[in-house]
Amino acid sequence: MARADFQSRIELPADSAGRVLPQDVEVEKAVLSALLHDNTAIHSVLNEVKPEDFYHPAHQQLYQSMLMLQDANQPVDLHTLANYLNEQKTLDAIGGAGFCYDYLVDKNWATIVADGNGTEGQSATTPTGHTFKIYSTIGGAVTAANTANTANKMFSIGVCPGTYAESISWPNSTAGNTYSGLLIVGLGTSDDHNDTGEVVWSPSSGSAIELDAINPVSMQLENLVLAGAGSDPAIDYSGGINLKGHAINCEFLDDVEMDTAGFWFLHCKFV
Repeated sequence: MARADFQSRIELPADSAGRVLPQDVEVEKAVLSALLHDNTAIHSVLNEVKPEDFYHPAHQQLYQSMLMLQDANQPVDLHTLANYLNEQKTLDAIGGAGFCYDYLVDKNWATIVADGNGTEGQSATTPTGHTFKIYSTIGGAVTAANTANTANKMFSIGVCPGTYAESISWPNSTAGNTYSGLLIVGLGTSDDHNDTGEVVWSPSSGSAIELDAINPVSMQLENLVLAGAGSDPAIDYSGGINLKGHAINCEFLDDVEMDTAGFWFLHCKFV
């Protein structure tokens, strides 16, 4: 994962004289990001915007993949796009799992750091020019988002398969948060709760997520298995929260204790 060649070069389009064509890669990234954060938005542009309208080859690939998902009546979001690219064996070509996340979590990163080959929070850049940071724990990424505290931003965290024995007080009980919320997406596929196929968030004590009165406006969980230790719930709720968000394709091995007035569950399993 983290040892992949994030800096690999992609030949950019040029005219017949070898001159680089006019382009605005930042605008392209903003368009793709908007489509990923609203999986209905692609319906409004699919007849107007074509893959070749994008300048960067990797952006062309991303948009073409979104169109393929839409044609197959699949939702267009971070998780489905990453899975599709992985199935088509094109994920590494555009920078691996970090191509669209603010933070990438890999439990094996701790070993790389210990070997002196990296640092917690190290930055990496994909061939599309997207920069993200790498952590070995979910808590490390959550703390980074809380520290960055960019106003009105929804921070995204992609988590590589493995078991994470963490209990997170969200977001570390710090006041003054102005960012919109956190999206945490498991990058594995559901199988038997092991280290090779899915993300299992199972603390040694307490709950996977402990909600208090100082939380982001939105919490979005996708493709995760969450548990609590002993008799503790998978998600614990202390009250005083006006929390909105969703859980999609998640499995809860223990109770979920929270005010669900503004929170919805889709394709989730409760054991």
